[in-house]
Amino acid sequence: LTVGLTVSYRLNGRWAVESGVVYSYLSSDFTQVMRDARVTRQQRLQYVGVPLGLRYTLWDGRHLAVYATGGGQVDFNVKAQSETEGVKTGMKKDRPQWSAQMGVGAQYNLNSQIGVYVEPGGKYEFNNHSGIRSAWTDKPWNLNLKVGLRWNIK
Repeated sequence: LTVGLTVSYRLNGRWAVESGVVYSYLSSDFTQVMRDARVTRQQRLQYVGVPLGLRYTLWDGRHLAVYATGGGQVDFNVKAQSETEGVKTGMKKDRPQWSAQMGVGAQYNLNSQIGVYVEPGGKYEFNNHSGIRSAWTDKPWNLNLKVGLRWNIK
């Protein structure tokens, strides 16, 4: 689960730089089988990330715009917890997680500053060599669908 706030600053008629803040919650279950016993460990990781990207407007109508976007993001692990058989334990926090992302999108501008957007895309999570397994380390390529509000500055 990922939610965030995006701010966009237009450099000119076609190019814009974007940033914001993103919260991600990763939940994983690991099952270990030892002889006749099965032990399940649940892992919960929480991250706060900072994306930075460029957006290029392909088509710009009165209210609707179509664009391509690309950039990167760094996510910082703010909480790591593990639970085995009902016993919760804290975990060593993960190293910063770097990623690259790209997508295409459409934005409907409600007014000159606020737009509603939908943006299918892809993201690649780089190996941070931390030793903590997660959905990001097991499957570094991910498809996503971003939907939200964008505050347009300038």
